[in-house]
Amino acid sequence: MDLVILIGLQASGKSTFVRTRLAETHVHVSKDVIGHVHTAGNPGRAELDDTQEINFPPILRKLVSLKYAGYVGHEFIPTRDPVAGLKQAISLCDV
Repeated sequence: MDLVILIGLQASGKSTFVRTRLAETHVHVSKDVIGHVHTAGNPGRAELDDTQEINFPPILRKLVSLKYAGYVGHEFIPTRDPVAGLKQAISLCDV
């Protein structure tokens, strides 16, 4: 299952993009019904560091700005000291 999160200014074309490119293959879910956000690093579900392709702080700041009140869980497979990796993830994601 893939997840697409569209973040942008109002009237910037997000709805049109969804309608023309994603409507036939994806389900639209309102932020009001999301109870849990599950994340993982890419590639390899490793620690959140500069080797990961996903930049988590802007995503988490957007969730905060949307007044998201649910949980965010992060899955990772430690490649070094697990406690240090967890502390790094908490520091990075504490927006």
